[in-house]
Amino acid sequence: MELFQQFLNRAKRGYGQIDKNVFGGLLPGGAATPIGAAFQGVTFPKGIKPPSPTTRRIASVIDAATGAIAGAQPFVEKTIKAAPEPIQGAIASGLNALPFSVNLFSRYYTGLGNKNLEVPESATAGIKEILDKAPQFKDQVTKERQSMLDSATQMLADIKTGKLKPLPGGFTPSAQMINDDIAEFKSDLKRIKEGDIPFDAYRTTDVNPLTSPATSLGKLWFEPAKDGYVSKEKYDFVYGGIDKKTPMGPRMGPQLTPTQDLIINQMLQMQNKPRGANFNQLTDFGRAIVGKMPSKSFEYLINIP
Repeated sequence: MELFQQFLNRAKRGYGQIDKNVFGGLLPGGAATPIGAAFQGVTFPKGIKPPSPTTRRIASVIDAATGAIAGAQPFVEKTIKAAPEPIQGAIASGLNALPFSVNLFSRYYTGLGNKNLEVPESATAGIKEILDKAPQFKDQVTKERQSMLDSATQMLADIKTGKLKPLPGGFTPSAQMINDDIAEFKSDLKRIKEGDIPFDAYRTTDVNPLTSPATSLGKLWFEPAKDGYVSKEKYDFVYGGIDKKTPMGPRMGPQLTPTQDLIINQMLQMQNKPRGANFNQLTDFGRAIVGKMPSKSFEYLINIP
């Protein structure tokens, strides 16, 4: 995290050398970069303040850096998978020494997946106590999911009749997106009825993106087992490869890719105050990489005795 902050501070202090190396000295002109070009000739609606030229230039540097890392991913994965089995095993085992969030992300990036994966006790500390208390909150959780299902069903009806107004920022969800939500909420209700327990790691208090369950476990389900609880977890990202997918809906402002929009509006402009691990600048840096590289996933087991 300190290395990333040093990179960000360097970009803020002066991007001349980075510009010379990455863009051939063309960055100050703005339009020489994808982000700079997107803002050319754009008129923002009244009341919406566009990002400053400096912010756009810093964003261009970060966009180039995350793009380079994402672009190298297929080569890295191909190289590792071509290595002998003992070498792959050694690399996978070595990743277990990293913080759990970094370990999982590294396996996602390299394609090693769950090979020799170890889930440390520190990653699941305190979860058993929460799961043990889950039965007394079952009715409350059921009502929450039912309310979400009812809202999504009404939203879908409004989309079909043309009554749904754009959300703040000009975003309008598609019928397919809402249908996916409805299917998810119905599945959730079925699992709750069968005794499975939802766990939301985003509510944990650890704000360090390298160690927080919010950036490793996210939201997952546990099944009661003979000696505790087990989760058949899938490590993936809903925004994986989002730059190459169909845009989610119309928006105001320049035509940035989703990851460029993330870099400018969340990573650089909305990070003035300390926030949770899931909204940390380092987390957003990782999101930008994931959004630019091919969508991937792998499954692994979490046992809590």
